[in-house]
Amino acid sequence: MNLLATLSLALDPSQIFRALGFAVDPWQEEFLLCPDQRLLLCCCRGAGKSRVTSALALHHAFFQPGSFTLLVSRTLDQATELFRYVTQAYSALGRPLAVTKETEKQLIFANGSRIKAIPGKEASIRGNQGVTLLIVDEAARVPDDVYGTVRDMTRVSQGRQVLLSTPYRQPRFIFRE
Repeated sequence: MNLLATLSLALDPSQIFRALGFAVDPWQEEFLLCPDQRLLLCCCRGAGKSRVTSALALHHAFFQPGSFTLLVSRTLDQATELFRYVTQAYSALGRPLAVTKETEKQLIFANGSRIKAIPGKEASIRGNQGVTLLIVDEAARVPDDVYGTVRDMTRVSQGRQVLLSTPYRQPRFIFRE
């Protein structure tokens, strides 16, 4: 990727979304450009919330060297599906930043940034420190104790938190947030 293309991508993260062949809705563009530390997306199924948050994760990894993005969902299958969207976007861009390690649940980039997918099980979450971007997928279905644990992982790093979900009737932390 040349300097002009890199600068353009740095200023417009929606280009990641477009590289996949998707049209960007105004709310998605606003979300990608929003500087807020805490974001919550409550959308219907098929609205594009997983795709747009995966673009945010990739943009964060590219332009925040040494960052740590943690993708959490209720199950490993859901978390790896969100991670799959990240890898699809990375490939659609032509893999512009070298990777030093790539597995089905983690990417580690040459700039020291990493993106990792984990299931929302309190026992398996411990040990992930220095999270600079926390994305909780289907947050309305993630148990409160899991959210309490992962939320604290962004305190020291002063990282961002993004909760995305479809509506769900059971009261959980997402309704308090």
